[in-house]
Amino acid sequence: MPKIVRTLTIATLLAATSALAQEATPAPEEFDGAFTWTAVDLSTVPMGEGQAAYVQETYIVNTDAEGPLAGLAARCVFMGVTDLATTGMRDTGTCVYQDAEGNQLWDRLEGVSAGNGAAYGGSGTWIGGTDRFEGASWGVHL
Repeated sequence: MPKIVRTLTIATLLAATSALAQEATPAPEEFDGAFTWTAVDLSTVPMGEGQAAYVQETYIVNTDAEGPLAGLAARCVFMGVTDLATTGMRDTGTCVYQDAEGNQLWDRLEGVSAGNGAAYGGSGTWIGGTDRFEGASWGVHL
């Protein structure tokens, strides 16, 4: 099963109240999260010239024993274009992560791979969530 590591930059935003406005904003915090993932092609449409458009569902599990993302699992939907000869691809998608308590964290990603076994990389943004993840707005680097 492939493994991806996401480096997440978290910038803490302070409310604009007079008491908080006088405090310095903390520096962004970076941390790594290790994930395993499995992808299932839902639909593929030939495009000619050796390319195909696709829709894919991906299942992701965080393998960290501790940390802010420990225990999260996600279901994602991606769509993109692949080069059939090299398996290179470019896609975009959204993931819904959930912890054991039902808290959700959502992200939007764009990724690319040169194919022939090259690593998948990209970037995105955590775009919100529920409960403990409400208001999440962090950068994601794959």
